[in-house]
Amino acid sequence: MPEGEIGYRTKEEMTELLVQIKEGEGEGIGRHEAPRGELFHYIRFQKDNEIPILWKVKCPTYSNLMSYRPMFQGAQIADIPIIIACIDPCIACMDRVIIRRDGQEEVWTGEQLLRKSREKTRRLQAKKRRDKAGQGRTELK
Repeated sequence: MPEGEIGYRTKEEMTELLVQIKEGEGEGIGRHEAPRGELFHYIRFQKDNEIPILWKVKCPTYSNLMSYRPMFQGAQIADIPIIIACIDPCIACMDRVIIRRDGQEEVWTGEQLLRKSREKTRRLQAKKRRDKAGQGRTELK
């Protein structure tokens, strides 16, 4: 454990921090060591909007899934539950929900979710490139 004082906040300090967050604008990253591995949060806020405009979470279970393939190679069928249990996957952590603004419910296949995820990532990357290209330019009036 690193040397130094342990950081903490009182209830009053946390309330003040939450008020500042609600009023703020920007983005943040949180990385934490959880029992199953690294937990990662990315969040983005707009001014005067309490609800995040973007919030992405990567739980440790996703990273741990990559290790299944080599662990299963050469294993017996009877070994499968033991191999899965040793990683202790959190199935609830891998569940994803999309809230539609029109209130309709829809179930997507894994392929649909992957396609939509890629489309959104491309849109966000293109916007970031456009925003970056526009920095440093002044408008002529």
